Amino acid sequence: MDKLVEQTALELIQLLGEYKRVPARTNQFTELYADLRLGGDDVGEFLSGIEKKFSINMQDFDISKYFPDESAMIMDWPLKLLGLKTRLDPNKYQSISFYSLAQEILNRRKET
Repeated sequence: MDKLVEQTALELIQLLGEYKRVPARTNQFTELYADLRLGGDDVGEFLSGIEKKFSINMQDFDISKYFPDESAMIMDWPLKLLGLKTRLDPNKYQSISFYSLAQEILNRRKET
């Protein structure tokens, strides 16, 4: 495993903790949506933080492939709160872990 990617993934976990509660079991292979249910405005804030921390541009990163938008998250929230089955299908979105996001960030840094 690449140490730089691993370190960057750990930095991403810490960064996300500034925007959202991150469970103690979270590691570099934790899936951002499937495991943490990250979506909506939280993703936008997280990506802004990534841009600042790593001095990269994420404007062309297609978040709709990986995360639901805010309206879908809002519609699903009451169901989750009541312990009912949510309507958002985690299989609808492509998998992205802290590790794979770290790889994307490092690739973008190489391009600049």
